[in-house]
Amino acid sequence: MKGNITRTFLGALALVTTVGCGAGTPEEEQQQTAVEQGLSSLPDFIVATVQGPASVQSGQSLTTTVKVCNYGSVAASTTVAVYLSQDTVITPYMGGPFPPVDQPAGNAPVTNLGPSQCVDVQVTGTAYPPPPRTPGNYYLGAVVDAGNYVPEVSETNNTRVGSVIAISL
Repeated sequence: MKGNITRTFLGALALVTTVGCGAGTPEEEQQQTAVEQGLSSLPDFIVATVQGPASVQSGQSLTTTVKVCNYGSVAASTTVAVYLSQDTVITPYMGGPFPPVDQPAGNAPVTNLGPSQCVDVQVTGTAYPPPPRTPGNYYLGAVVDAGNYVPEVSETNNTRVGSVIAISL
């Protein structure tokens, strides 16, 4: 087994370890796994899972369960927001041009989540298809700390796409 250790500054020191698992094959053909661990006194929120119903009517209530974890070294609070999207790229709406790329479908607080802890958060909102608002199948996704208001070890791991949801009229 081969490995290397690199250090990178991402607003805070982070240790990234890459381990190659191959039996003498060239490095580019080996399967690699990377683990990032914060070495600072910061939280690191991630969305582990996003679960919702298989279908909903447009304009009706939508409840989504989002598992949020803190892989950082200190407890902190934040928010989690749910979106409906036409693709697998969830784009948080930050008050920019209207209409948003992805349709907001609720948000909820995540209070005092400790290091290495996860919590299931119930997010309730209203189901509207993203623009152009036609019924169909859409991706259900979530973003934690969408505005990057809480300094974290990494701000690049805050989004996850869940299942596909059918929205009808």
